[in-house]
Amino acid sequence: MSNAFDWIKSIHTKNQNLLEIEDTKSYNSYITNKSLSHHVDTLLFANEMNMRPHLDKDIQYTFLYRGIRKANRFSPWEKKEIDDNLKYVKKYYHYNNDKAYQALKLLSKEQLLYIRNKLENFDVDEK
Repeated sequence: MSNAFDWIKSIHTKNQNLLEIEDTKSYNSYITNKSLSHHVDTLLFANEMNMRPHLDKDIQYTFLYRGIRKANRFSPWEKKEIDDNLKYVKKYYHYNNDKAYQALKLLSKEQLLYIRNKLENFDVDEK
């Protein structure tokens, strides 16, 4: 059984049409379209499929497989960077990520510095 990245690799490299060897249960249109949106030459194809989520998975895959030209494309998967200030706000106020992001928008630089100093002094005192 193939994973989502096998389907994407198949679309890019054209080594093998995965529809010929397995069913589309493991095909994930969201991940495929997100991956294709990272490249200039495949962005419009991904957008077309995003506008037509009602289509069957085999039709979506066939459209992408036949329409996108063969090329080696690689882009690292985007990961969200965690701000150090976010960590301090979460720990100081015992907030989750969402509340900490909201608090970061409201806090001044002086307040963030105060929180940072408080927590660093607290960590030293604990040891």
